[in-house]
Amino acid sequence: MAAELPGEYGQRADGRGDGQGVDGYGDGARDAQGEPRRRAALVATLFLAVFLAMLDLSVVNVALPAIGGELGTGIAGLQWVIDSYTLAFAGLLLVGGLIGDRLGQRAAFLWSMTAFVVGAALCTVAPSLPVLLAGRAVQGMAAAVLVPGSLSLIVHSFPDPVARAKVIGAWSGLNGVAVAAGPVLGGWLTSALGWPAVFAVNLPLGLLALVLAARALPRPRPSLRGQPMDVSGPVLGLLWSTALAFALIEGGSLGWASPAVAVAFGIAVAGFVAFLAVERRGEHRMLPVGLFRSSTFSGAIAVAFVVGFALSSVFFFLSLYFQRVKGYSEAATGLAFVPAALAMVIGSPLAGRAVGRAGPRPPMLAGLALAAVGLGLLATLETDTPYGMIWWILVLFGLGVSASIPATNSAALAQVAPERSGAGSATVESAQQFGLVFGIAVLGAVQASGAASELAAQAEALPAPVRARAVEALAHQQIPEGTGAAVARLRDMSALAHSNGLSAAFAAAACAALAGALVAFFAVRAGSRAGPRTGVGAGAGADGT
Repeated sequence: MAAELPGEYGQRADGRGDGQGVDGYGDGARDAQGEPRRRAALVATLFLAVFLAMLDLSVVNVALPAIGGELGTGIAGLQWVIDSYTLAFAGLLLVGGLIGDRLGQRAAFLWSMTAFVVGAALCTVAPSLPVLLAGRAVQGMAAAVLVPGSLSLIVHSFPDPVARAKVIGAWSGLNGVAVAAGPVLGGWLTSALGWPAVFAVNLPLGLLALVLAARALPRPRPSLRGQPMDVSGPVLGLLWSTALAFALIEGGSLGWASPAVAVAFGIAVAGFVAFLAVERRGEHRMLPVGLFRSSTFSGAIAVAFVVGFALSSVFFFLSLYFQRVKGYSEAATGLAFVPAALAMVIGSPLAGRAVGRAGPRPPMLAGLALAAVGLGLLATLETDTPYGMIWWILVLFGLGVSASIPATNSAALAQVAPERSGAGSATVESAQQFGLVFGIAVLGAVQASGAASELAAQAEALPAPVRARAVEALAHQQIPEGTGAAVARLRDMSALAHSNGLSAAFAAAACAALAGALVAFFAVRAGSRAGPRTGVGAGAGADGT
């Protein structure tokens, strides 16, 4: 989402707030380049908040087996721990900035940061899965306001284009670092303090962000105060996406022909059709429909979805592989992610330079190809594969992810006029997060199916009276304690079944990455360059049409 925000975020063409002065405090005579300490405090506040919001996308992954064991939930429940946050985040992201434009960015930031801390506290003390999911949803809704709001405040506070570009570039890099650091930090916290610590870490840091925000944030005038807001669009968007996620996640356990799953599919289809109708005809729509007239923009959005579906969701399944198949501790699992994290941190700036030199299309194709190769190799992992044969695959995969994301953002935003860049960047981010939601749901269904078929095959060797109970217990990782031969046999069965299911999920993700590469090859123009254009969206209405 690294982009200059459009005019609806309160900026005139010269970058100054509407009558608010260069810093939003209402003093037009104040030096635009002065007060370095206040600007440093502002940047620290915004960066801390965004770091926490992006960290929570991945920090919980390594803690999932521990959460499942203590709260008594299987794969479907663990998928919801991720998706409850991501669905709320993605579903409200397009309107998160508009909420700030109506309340005022300072007020929106303080309220959403408070909600984020409250959600984290609820997760920390959650005695059951429903309470944990409620806390995660509150966090996701708050993050949907924090992330675009932080970018808007940067635009208000840095009117100089060069200084603003540097801050936004650092803001974008921080997003990648947070997501990459999540599994490593989550593994250490879970091992040292237990799974609630991955949520409790947000409490002191969130309170620090609130204290800093009360002192450092400017007060730019709400640019859309009093204007109506599209409520039906966000509601319908969350309705159809949540219904579809429910059907995909629960279909494996409830049965694909069960009434609940069938009703969920029906609601998803009806909600999606209604959502498209509202977004095409509404006066205050949240989705910039007109931008999709560009094949390059549409192709980049499709690739962004694939990046979330096939690449970002893989961290969820890698956590399961290291802990449930390899038997790693939480700390060891966090360390196992270090090669991928380092590859992403090092690869992101290199990819940015490559985009600047060659345009987004070559790095996008190279990144998707590298990721597909890495995923294909992950599909060959077995229960006894040594880590020495795994780490370099993670490096390949991490480099592929780090090349794909900035190239996708650049390809999309190169097709968007400057006054629509905020809506364009929010659309890219939303597509990636929805891809993560459905990647976990669909690939989770693939994994569950593969594991179930392997368990059923192995259970044929068990005595008939205990066969069904053993399969049910192993499917939910309910393995009895002990060191006897029978317990060891059950553990081996569980590891082999999960390995088989995860191999199928990795193979499906590799196919999706290749499909994304084909979309990029045929839809993204070779001559695209980073930076907003003046064609698509130029002169468009407020809705982007």
